[in-house]
Amino acid sequence: MTKKQNEQKTVAWFIVKQSLIKFEGEEDSVSVSDKVMSVSNFEKYPIRKGDTVEIDIKDEEVTFLRKVKIEKTTTSKPKKEETVALNANVNTKKVTIFAVAGNKKVVKFEKDGQWIKVSQTVQNQNFDDIGLVAGNSVSVNLVNEEIASVKKEETKNTKEVKTSVKTSSYRDESAMDKRTAIMCAKDVVVALINSGRVEKAPIENAIAELSKKFYGALTEL
Repeated sequence: MTKKQNEQKTVAWFIVKQSLIKFEGEEDSVSVSDKVMSVSNFEKYPIRKGDTVEIDIKDEEVTFLRKVKIEKTTTSKPKKEETVALNANVNTKKVTIFAVAGNKKVVKFEKDGQWIKVSQTVQNQNFDDIGLVAGNSVSVNLVNEEIASVKKEETKNTKEVKTSVKTSSYRDESAMDKRTAIMCAKDVVVALINSGRVEKAPIENAIAELSKKFYGALTEL
């Protein structure tokens, strides 16, 4: 069986940190596999805009990537024009999603804002998992005004907060009444001791008896 030949394409841009590459003449960017990223040294051997590369794509992911050396017969352009800053149009921002198109190809950050294109890489992901849902706050990486990646913003667990508030505000009426009865009994006994009407020996009995009376009165209210 004849092995499928790799394709040759011209690079529009390549963001190493995001493992994303886009080729000229194509609308969507493509992710580069972890295997390719691990075996290649793109800092030492960079791939820039305008470079011709040999690639193989499987399951919408670049599984082979190699720069092709092309001998130029014509006078090459000055180095300044050949070298392009690949991150010039990269922008990371935190936004709140206002709307998501049904076809998942574009989203809006604001009601009156423009529709922002979503890369094919992001379209292939589960929007619920990455937080690309109307009303959610997310961090997006924009490459040439196209959403190249999305990260859900970490938020406090509202369920835990509500539970905490509910627990702290819960009133155990029986326990509260018992504490109130004991405090009232203690105050009365102190007053009786000061007036000489109760001796120190039966203080515990006096507090116990008075506590029962106060609790009974509270529960009957």
